Amino acid sequence: MSKKAKDESLWIKRMVNACRKIRGYTSAVSKEEFLKGEVDYDAVCMQLIHLAEQAHKVLTDTSGKLLILDFENIPWNDIARQRHKVAHWYESAKPERIWATATADILLLEDDLMQILKTRFGTDDSSIDE
Repeated sequence: MSKKAKDESLWIKRMVNACRKIRGYTSAVSKEEFLKGEVDYDAVCMQLIHLAEQAHKVLTDTSGKLLILDFENIPWNDIARQRHKVAHWYESAKPERIWATATADILLLEDDLMQILKTRFGTDDSSIDE
């Protein structure tokens, strides 16, 4: 695998792992607990930032542009912008929207990312070996 392909694969795997962590954090609490609590909310926000960082790498990398074209159903720009919203406007972020993203959007995104690993990189292994 070329270095570029390895980088792309790593970014996608990191995104999958962030999705899985988010699902783990939200599956352990009810919506009410999530909205009242701080720890799970903070953990989800951190993973959303990490997810967005990886999406940004895909967007700004020359070979990543092909990935974007091949998988137009993924809202790459929206995901990347999420980092700015969560990181810089953390205090004014809408917890209800964070919950909706974490419980509905993330599952769909994870499925799409796993499809990329299968079709683009020929693997369904999302483990990271950096």
